Amino acid sequence: PVLLCLGLVAFVSQSSVFVPAPQSNNRLPAAAAVAAPALLAGAPAAFADAIGDAAAKFSDATYPIAEKINWGNTPIISSYFATESARNPKAVAGAVDKLLESGLTMDPALIKAAVAAHDKALKSAASNPNLMTSKADFAAVNEALARMIASANKDKFYKLLDAFPDNKQLQMDLYNQNDKAKAQAAYQAFKDLTSAVKAASTNGANALKVEPVTGGPIGDAAAKFSEATYPLMAKIDWGNSQQIAKYLSEVSAKSPKATAQAFEKVLESGLTMDPKLIQAAVAAHDK
Repeated sequence: PVLLCLGLVAFVSQSSVFVPAPQSNNRLPAAAAVAAPALLAGAPAAFADAIGDAAAKFSDATYPIAEKINWGNTPIISSYFATESARNPKAVAGAVDKLLESGLTMDPALIKAAVAAHDKALKSAASNPNLMTSKADFAAVNEALARMIASANKDKFYKLLDAFPDNKQLQMDLYNQNDKAKAQAAYQAFKDLTSAVKAASTNGANALKVEPVTGGPIGDAAAKFSEATYPLMAKIDWGNSQQIAKYLSEVSAKSPKATAQAFEKVLESGLTMDPKLIQAAVAAHDK
């Protein structure tokens, strides 16, 4: 579940930095990715170069903006997550649910490729004082996400456009902190990439069939663990978990590099997992 969320959330938040709020619901946001054969599996051959070309142009237009941002200190984004999760916990949970639903329709090979691209990008970002990845890794992440998104069920992905509360305001706040001419150029590149992704859509055709795995020694132990811990969990207000929220906000602000490295280790670990079991875990979280 972490791997799937990270890929999608990274795409949504990264794209928001460079483009104004959506002007209509008639577009599918997308970012750019690595020109490797494995990443082309989710898109028809006729569209492979279209996504690659549009992704490269998007990355060229947005990298100069992105590299000026201190990714270890993004108060607008941090404030948004802290405020909205406290003010609209049910809406945020509903948005995450839609995110998982969309992810379940994606090609697992392209999800894995996007995770690998993020993992590599985090490694190069660790050596930068602003936690900015290299231009090559930035472009690789963008293209990998574009191909991954092109493999999703279009209807389910569209629902993400306005799923997160006050997302349009967040986009405008981020847009307004950038040079308008550069931001507009980036927005045009974003729209071109959007068109390429829509044209290449496989609409969830390559998604894994979710098959719950139960029973056995692990299943038996998990059942006992759940029985023992559910009474404790049931007493927690998960819409107002101040200790967790405080920890995440303080640690990410105090030790951004360590936090980034921790995420990188999560991705590395996830890359070794069975895709079918990841899919089953995501489906369980979604339910």
